Amino acid sequence: MFKNLVERYNGACFALAKKNGGNSISFIGSCFLSHESGLFITCSHLVSPLDELCVLAPMDANSFTPITIKGSVNIIDVKLCAMNTDADLAILKSTIDIKAQVPAGMLLTDSPNTGASCMYIGYPYGDVGLHNPKYSASILSGKVIIDDINYYLIDSLAHEGNSGGPLIDYQTGRICGVINGHFNPTGGGAVIQLGNRTLGTDSTITKAVSIEYAIVLIAEVLS
Repeated sequence: MFKNLVERYNGACFALAKKNGGNSISFIGSCFLSHESGLFITCSHLVSPLDELCVLAPMDANSFTPITIKGSVNIIDVKLCAMNTDADLAILKSTIDIKAQVPAGMLLTDSPNTGASCMYIGYPYGDVGLHNPKYSASILSGKVIIDDINYYLIDSLAHEGNSGGPLIDYQTGRICGVINGHFNPTGGGAVIQLGNRTLGTDSTITKAVSIEYAIVLIAEVLS
C-alpha cells in the first residue's frame, strides 16, 4: 500500500546531528529535503544558532543495514537559515551543492481530511543503532489549533527522534506536516499531580505542525 511512497521519498529524510568537536557528533533528530537548492526542513526546538550542524545521508531503504556502522559516513554540513519558533520550524541549508533530487510539488498546500491515511518518516533511534529512516503508517486522527498554530494529530506514538521528519498524505503523496512531538492534552494549562505523576498527560497521540508555515519560511529564504 505504501510502497510507492517509500520509493518516492527514499533518500529524502536525513538524520540531523550536532558536531561536538573533533570527529564526534550527537544525533538530535530528523530533517528532510525540501528544495533542490539544498534546503532542509526540521523543528526549531532541535537546533540553536550556535550549533555546528550536519546531516547524515540516508542509506537505501530497501537494503539491510548494520546496527554498528564501520568506517566513514557521508556527513553534510548545514547552516541554520530561518526559524519560526511559534510553529517550531527551522530551515537549514547545505554548505555545498548536493545536487538534491526533490520530487516536484512535494509540499501540500491543501489540508487533507481527518481520517486520511498518512505516512511519516524519521529516525526514532538514530543515536542507538537505527541509522536508516523508519517508515511508519497511521491515520490523520484530528486537527487542532494550539496558540494560533495549526496541527495535525496522528493515531501513533512517534519517538522523539522522529521530530523534524515529514508527515505525508497517502492520497496525494505530498508532505502535509512536520512531526514535532507528542500531543499534550493539558495544552500547557492547569494540571493535577498525583505523587510525582501528572494526571491526564499520558498520550499515545503524535502531533505534526502544518507544512503551510514551512512553505512561508522557504519563500523567505529564497527571496
